[in-house]
Parts: sequence; structure tokens; C-alpha cells
Amino acid sequence: MRTSNKKRVRTTQSSGKLDWRYFIVFILGFAVAFLVQVLLANNGKGKTTSGNKFPGDWQNWEYATIKLQRPEETLPQIDTKPPDILWLFKGYAPEGVEKLIKDCNLDPVLEKELLDRTKWRIEPPGVVISPSPQTVRDLPLEARKTIYSVLRQYPENFFHYNPFRIDVNELDKWLAESGLSPENQLLFRKVSWKEGNTVTFYDYQLLEHVCNTQEKRRVARALSEVPALLMNLRVTPQTDVDAVVKYFEKGGRGREMKSFLESLTKLPDGRSVNVAFFLPTFARIRLYTYPRVEPGKKNPDCFWSAMNFFNEVPDNKFHDPQYIQQVLNIEYSMIKTNYTFGDLLLLVEGEDKAIHMCVYIADDVVFTKNGAQDLQPWILMKLPDMLKIYQTDKPLRIIAYRRKF
Repeated sequence: MRTSNKKRVRTTQSSGKLDWRYFIVFILGFAVAFLVQVLLANNGKGKTTSGNKFPGDWQNWEYATIKLQRPEETLPQIDTKPPDILWLFKGYAPEGVEKLIKDCNLDPVLEKELLDRTKWRIEPPGVVISPSPQTVRDLPLEARKTIYSVLRQYPENFFHYNPFRIDVNELDKWLAESGLSPENQLLFRKVSWKEGNTVTFYDYQLLEHVCNTQEKRRVARALSEVPALLMNLRVTPQTDVDAVVKYFEKGGRGREMKSFLESLTKLPDGRSVNVAFFLPTFARIRLYTYPRVEPGKKNPDCFWSAMNFFNEVPDNKFHDPQYIQQVLNIEYSMIKTNYTFGDLLLLVEGEDKAIHMCVYIADDVVFTKNGAQDLQPWILMKLPDMLKIYQTDKPLRIIAYRRKF
């Protein structure tokens, strides 16, 4: 083998000529190296707020966080007597409620207070108890969890069904700015508990009884404070307008916005457009607002809001869970991943308890109303942040639906 190699070397050297095959290999190698450098350079371009993007990709989002508070005229009047605290044990017979309370192993004084049937009403829906504010305040945490785990199942127990939730890392700051007295801040901590990544508070009715007149409006405003995302699309001369139109045309306003978007691409530096411009009428006029409470009408909740997302005129039958299921079965298909504009995301706790529904917008952002009460506005949130609000010690999963247009 060595002799053979030496012969080839000598042959080349003695000829004094360059073999044309080596020249072709050299040129091809140079071309491949150049192409690889171009591809690597392209892959590194177009980095935006939503991740690595290729040139011409339209999803260039910009974000800011704002804090909303309920309108002044909707805050409680300081001279109004707070209503009695009411607990409805729906579907329970008196014996069932009695067993539930006895199983809490309460102090005899507290147990006697809760079992006092002069403070009970036996009605067709179930048993209604009206505990005193002092009894509610003095409930041990484990007993509170046990009783509230029943109350929270029924919309009639408004503040148990729609508790106030706050990120555990924000609690100290929120309490310091809440307007609550130091004593009532301690009470808030005592009656709240951690569920997943949030602190959950069910006892707004109790605060109404223990707060002084100055605190009532301050705490109502603080409890209504909600962080929300401002979401803008950055449009530049490189933006793929057709891709934007195609993404939002499904029930949105993508095609109506095409001429406007094209005009923005002609500006040297482009401009930013709020995502609300692309939403259908229902969502566009409600985003960042609080609902108006109308006597005799049900408050809009997350399910009503999500199911009406594409409707010009809201369908109030979406207050009925059976009607929602019927529409989902007929007009929607279940999907697994790759959410897109207008997809419904249903949160299910445990095996089959539907606890929330929202609408996917883009870039992991959802349109959501986190609760039925007038304290909760319609907002945009990042999906992981929204999931934190509803995370409890039970498993939480998403079932996604896409409308059949």
C-alpha cells in the first residue's frame, strides 16, 4: 500500500499538471460551504417577542401589562348594610348537612352555632344556612376547606363559585396596597389558602361585615384589580400581510384590515396595531371592560363569553351548560394541538368538571373572563398565566375545540 501511494505522488509531481477532477471537487466544496453559511445566517434573523422567526414571518408581537379596576359607580355604597352571609347546600337533605358539619370536628361552640336549625331554611334547592360573621371568621382552615369544597360547586354560592385568586408571589404586595387595615390583612391571610400557584379567597361576604366604611370601597376596588395584556402586532415593510389576513379572517376582521395593513408596510419603520382591531365585534367592544350588572339577568361568565366570541348578537342560551354541550357537538370539532385564532379551550378539573373556557388568539394569548361576577373584566392573558389562576391540587387538562366554518 505504501509503495502504491508513493507511485501516485511521483506521477503527479512529474507531470507538472493539475488534475481537473480536483478542481471540480474544490469548486463544489466552496459552493456547499457558502450555502451552509447563508442558511445559518437566515436562521438567526428575525428574532421577535414571540421567539425565533424567519424573514417575512408576520407574528411580531409587542406586549405591555396594565391593571384594570372596576368603575367607580359600581363600587358598593359605604352606608349600605351588608347582606347576610348565606350558604346553599344544593341537593342536600338536613341530615346530610348535619353530617358534613359534624365530620369537620369543630369546637363545640362553633358546631352548635352551625347546627342551630333556627338559622336554617329548608328549600327545594337544598339547605340554606346563615352563619354569623364571627362564626365564619373563627372556622378552622381544614373545616373551611371541607365546607367550601361543597359550596364552590354551585353558582348560587356566588363568591364561593367565583373566588378571588392572586398569584402567591404577589400576595404581600397586593395586601400592602389593598387598603385593608393590618388586622383585616391578617384575617385575609387566615381565611385564604394556597391552591396550586395561587392564593384563593372565598370570603368577600365576610370582609363586607368586618371592614369599616372607609375600607369597603378600597377593598372592593383592590379585589377588582386585574392585570391584563396589551397586545400589538408590529407591522413593517417585511410583514406578510396576506398571512395576517388569512390567520384572522375566520370570523375576525383580517380581510377588512388588509388595505390598512398594506398602507402600514409602506411606512419606513412600520407601525404597531392593537390586536383588538382583528377581533370580531363581540370581543372587540368588551375587551378591557367590566360587565354591566342588569337586574333580573344572569351575569356573563367565561362560558357565555367564549361561546359568543364570533356572534354579532350574544346568545343568552349559552348560560345553559346543556345547550353549550349541544352546540359543541354540532358546530365544533375537537383538536389536539397547534391552536389557532378562535379555538375554544375548555379547562377540566379532575375527571369531568368543566371549570373555565377561553378563546385562543395567537402567540399563546387567550381572550378570557375569569369569573361571572362584575368584578372580572374581559381581558387578554398568556395561557400559562391563566392556567395558574385555575390550578388546584387536582389535575387540570385542556380540551380544545375548533369551529366548523
